[in-house]
Amino acid sequence: MKKFLVITMLVLAAAAFTLTPTISEATCEGYGYIIRVSTLPGSSLTYIYFRTSSLSNVYYYATSTDSKIIGAAHNAVTSRVRVLIKGNASSCPASGSIGTATYLALSP
Repeated sequence: MKKFLVITMLVLAAAAFTLTPTISEATCEGYGYIIRVSTLPGSSLTYIYFRTSSLSNVYYYATSTDSKIIGAAHNAVTSRVRVLIKGNASSCPASGSIGTATYLALSP
């Protein structure tokens, strides 16, 4: 019984870290951890890579030119806090791009 309860809690926790589409705003949002922030030389476009859990093999990314979002992403990488990130993709992919980052919150 105790093992069943632990497994159930793990499944529920994993479900909480999935990407969810927000139909009314036509965005895709994800909860997770930012694993990398990279900018190509000579480009103003920054890529923000994140995972829904530290154990996940699947990652997502969003792009941004907004200095506030990029700064918050850098803070999230160094402090390893959970984030909420929203992108403007019309639907949430199984992995890959969620579009341009429109919102980023640390420790939501």
